[in-house]
Amino acid sequence: KEIGELVEDHPIENMTPYISKQKKQVAAFVLAIAKKESNWGKYSPKKDGRDCFNYWGYRGTYNQTHSGYSCFDSPGQAVGVVSERISDLIAQKIDTPDEMIVWKCGSSCEGHDPDGVKKWISDVGYYYNKLEKEESRE
Repeated sequence: KEIGELVEDHPIENMTPYISKQKKQVAAFVLAIAKKESNWGKYSPKKDGRDCFNYWGYRGTYNQTHSGYSCFDSPGQAVGVVSERISDLIAQKIDTPDEMIVWKCGSSCEGHDPDGVKKWISDVGYYYNKLEKEESRE
């Protein structure tokens, strides 16, 4: 319910049933990264004029756009693939916003604007921590 209120009137709102089925930490990262990368779906890749449901800047091999982003077939597929990747990272002990910078940078942030890296961590951290606190009250 609280997730739905937070993302109301954003494209990601349609994904809340799928996101809410994820483990708490995964769901918090899914939402925090989507907020940073696309403002919860307001700015996201399109392919042939249709929504790719890729609100995370996810670059995988599946149905790529010209710029290399995955173009998912449905909201459920998008949340499933992204959640699985985040779960894999958490299993590797990449489980804080600071460490999750690999989402933006890959194996190294060398060549990335240091201020942009700090801002990404700060913005993802803000929503991640907010969601973790809200969800732990339940």
